[in-house]
Formats: sequence, structure tokens, C-alpha cells
Amino acid sequence: TAPEGNITAAHVRSTVRDLGYEKITEKIKPKRTKKPNSSRMGEEFQTAFNTFLNAVQKEIDTKWKTTDRLSVVKHLDGIRGAISENGNHKIPETGYAIEASNTEKLQAAGFTIYKSDIKKLIIEELVGGDDWKVVGEFESEDELTTTFEGLLLTEKNLRG
Repeated sequence: TAPEGNITAAHVRSTVRDLGYEKITEKIKPKRTKKPNSSRMGEEFQTAFNTFLNAVQKEIDTKWKTTDRLSVVKHLDGIRGAISENGNHKIPETGYAIEASNTEKLQAAGFTIYKSDIKKLIIEELVGGDDWKVVGEFESEDELTTTFEGLLLTEKNLRG
């Protein structure tokens, strides 16, 4: 029924209505085929990667006791750089920046970070990473609270 064999969407809609179908209830989408995954990884590389990933997980589990996070990220950037320089093309940056945590920045700016532990009746100072040093032990909660609040009156002292 298309004029001059010219089938258009408008003509199909009109013909469908003429045949008594007022509403099309199902849309047909073309099937898309997935491209096969062309990634490959050698067994030696996979083993080394898994070893590295396990080492990172151990650091996470021990709260970064022997290796700090920034060192891990710097090593990852070194690997990224080696791959990029020795390949056929540059690997684009992914938008992350390596920089100190906010806590490290505050400490570098001269701030001291304290926390109190009511159960142990102690005040601790952050000395680096996730390491805290006891700087005061108290006989009562009141003594602890008064001392801690006094510490926080100094503008370079922060609550951790």
C-alpha cells in the first residue's frame, strides 16, 4: 500500500491503524552482538598480580602497619608509567591524583590530632598513619573530659 513503494514510519503507523490496531504494545529492538573479549593474561603475570594483590590485602587487614597507602599508589603509578612508555601508545590518565590524605596535610601544617578513650581513660595523639601514642592516663572520666576539652581549646589541636 505504500505510494511508489516508499515505505515510511508514518505509512506503517497509518496502515496499522487502518487494520484496527490502535496501539503498538511491543517494540522490537535489533539484536546486538557482543564483541569477543580480546584480553589475555599470561600465567606468570597473573601469578605475580595475585601475589601483589594478596600483599595489599594483608596491609589493609593490618591497617597498613608495614607499608603506607601512598607508597603502594606510587608503585602502581611506576608500573603504569613503565607500561605507557614501552607500549605503542600513551595510556590516558584516569583522573586520580596522588597526594597526602587530609590528615597528613593537617599534620604537615602543624596541627596535632587527639582522641580520647573513655573506657581506657586515656588520651592519644596521632603520630602517623593509623598509629596513636598515649599522651595521658586519667583516674576518672571527669578528669579525662576536662583535660581533653582543654586540649581542643588550642586552635592547632583537633579531635581525631
